[in-house]
Amino acid sequence: MNSTCPYFIVAVVSDEKLNTGRSLTSPHFCLPVKKSAQPWQLLKGSPREERRLPGSHPYYIDSIQGLSASLSSMRSPLLTFMVGRRSVVIGLIESITLATACLPTAQAMSSGPSMKVIDSHLHVWANTAESKEFPYLQDPPGDLRDEASISSLLQQMDHNGVDGALIVQPINHKFDHSYVLKAMKEHPDRFKGMLLFDPSLDEEKAVSQLEELHRDGFVGVRFNPYLWPQLGEKSWSPMSQGVGLAVYRRCGELGMPVGIMCFQGLALHYDDILELLKASPDTTMILDHFGFTSVDKQDSFEQLLQLAKYPQVFVKVSAPFRLNDSSPDFDQVQKRRFQPLLSAFGSERLLVGSDFPFVLQQSQAYGMLNTISTWIATDQDKKAIMGGTAEKLFGPWGVDATEKL
Repeated sequence: MNSTCPYFIVAVVSDEKLNTGRSLTSPHFCLPVKKSAQPWQLLKGSPREERRLPGSHPYYIDSIQGLSASLSSMRSPLLTFMVGRRSVVIGLIESITLATACLPTAQAMSSGPSMKVIDSHLHVWANTAESKEFPYLQDPPGDLRDEASISSLLQQMDHNGVDGALIVQPINHKFDHSYVLKAMKEHPDRFKGMLLFDPSLDEEKAVSQLEELHRDGFVGVRFNPYLWPQLGEKSWSPMSQGVGLAVYRRCGELGMPVGIMCFQGLALHYDDILELLKASPDTTMILDHFGFTSVDKQDSFEQLLQLAKYPQVFVKVSAPFRLNDSSPDFDQVQKRRFQPLLSAFGSERLLVGSDFPFVLQQSQAYGMLNTISTWIATDQDKKAIMGGTAEKLFGPWGVDATEKL
């Protein structure tokens, strides 16, 4: 893990005074956050280098006495802070203790020191300045236009202890993969790419383009069913026929998993998915974002659970904010989606993802990966879901991929 990783801990405190003279290593930070918040991370360094959350009021404290004084001015019952390269663990205010081990973000997401954290689902696109060289084919959301560049993503990853990422080609650049390719070439140890399939091509051209992008280093393919010709209000030409099937089969031969985005719900595409699975059992299929089985559509989720009998099917436990769950910290997603999926598929077929930059529109921002990590009880499951499954499917991160080309 990079030595610049952030360190964090969350503490529940009361308004009572802390009576102790024990000094803490300096510098350290503390930050009040919402009662429902999951752990937040702060950058290691001086007080000026801390990462502030919207509406927060950071404090810089020299000692336990300083902590006591600052607590009296805080309204929030939750406190997050770090102490140099140590983590301070607080239960109730009267039971404050110092931990002996440092907890970088990736270690906080797993107790295994060698575990990699791999974000298996995110996007990048050119910012305004870069768009002159990498033009948009569909404009990004206005508030995210300049938040999804390669440099912005790297900053978020570094601040949150994420080792690597699978970049899924965004619709904003459509079938022009040059910006994602730029990220892969400039940072081969951090990034791998999943291309976006163009179903308008004929079979020969589509397979040829697939093979070319595979040689360029792309390791997976995205099927967006809404790019196929629309037949009716809620129906599209099948992915499992013609050019779609040809590419899907070739992906199996090349060892490239196919990710499917059922944005309007799994039920609309379930039969088509079954046909793909039967036609090419050797092709790995990944369903994005819990299969888009929102918490108010249990019938659709039961269909997803039925797919567990196909060993080539994997599920991204990503973007819980897309599942229509308004409960704090996505509790309904955890209980009604994540836990049943873990039981049905096992951790070796689940992989975590953020859906950056769209996750930045959520209160937890990129720290949502930490939230999902807290749902995982065992070290073995955590190691798989937080990175191991992704490396099994796409190869290890941290290896210079250009050496393989």
